Amino acid sequence: MFGTIRFNSLENDMEDIEEWVATFFGQMMNTCNAFFATLPLAEAIERIELIPWAELVREQLQGQDQEIIEFATERITELKEMELAHYRAYLDLE
Repeated sequence: MFGTIRFNSLENDMEDIEEWVATFFGQMMNTCNAFFATLPLAEAIERIELIPWAELVREQLQGQDQEIIEFATERITELKEMELAHYRAYLDLE
C-alpha cells in the first residue's frame, strides 16, 4: 500500500515511524469514512473496532525490526482509541 518502507532503528527513526503510522491511519480512516458515512454513528464505531489495525501495520512493516513493528502497532492502537473516544463523545451529545 505504501511501497517499500525502510526504517533503520526505532531510536533513530521514531519521528518518521510516528509520521508513517499517522499517515497510514489517516488514509485508512478516510477510506473507511467513505463507507461509514451512511451508517448510524454507533454502528460505524462498532465497525471501526473490528478493523485489525495492528495486523495491517504488521503486514505493511514486514521485514522491519520487531521493536519498530511493536512501536507502530502500539501507536496505531492509540490513534484508533483516540478517534473512537472522539466519536463516542459526539454520540453522547446526541
